[in-house]
Amino acid sequence: MRRYLLMMTPISKLNALARRFRRARRGATAIEFAILVPPVIFASLFAIDLGNTYMVASSLDTASATLTEEIRAGRAGNISESNFCERVKLSYCDFSKLGVNVEQLRPFGHSSDPKPGTFSINLPAGGGPTMATLTYRISKVAPGIDREDLIIRAGGFTSAQ
Repeated sequence: MRRYLLMMTPISKLNALARRFRRARRGATAIEFAILVPPVIFASLFAIDLGNTYMVASSLDTASATLTEEIRAGRAGNISESNFCERVKLSYCDFSKLGVNVEQLRPFGHSSDPKPGTFSINLPAGGGPTMATLTYRISKVAPGIDREDLIIRAGGFTSAQ
């Protein structure tokens, strides 16, 4: 039987294993299956969440750096919501989840984190230090993790424009 399984294609191997699993009358196979499958599914969903979070965070960091460079070079005046994602090369561009806030950096205050769905670029008239903040809301898919959405934040500042 083993030699036969080695010569089969992967799909036919799975079919043969499924038939063998259905024919098994002992409970050991079902118990092993019940014990092993939930942790494997949970680990897979957790890995998907972790990978998605990393990709969004990396994309936001790149977009934040590009946006601050555009401000520093004086090319940020014509950035609008319609061309924002293309200009800063942001791959996750759902404006219901993305928040953008560019404002003058205050000496003893902090810039407000933009809420997802908001877009505001307010460049100071006379130049000066500017803070760009991007947030993105992502939903978690792994079971057992708090179901609240995770908000990833990236920011950068520039000292001249």
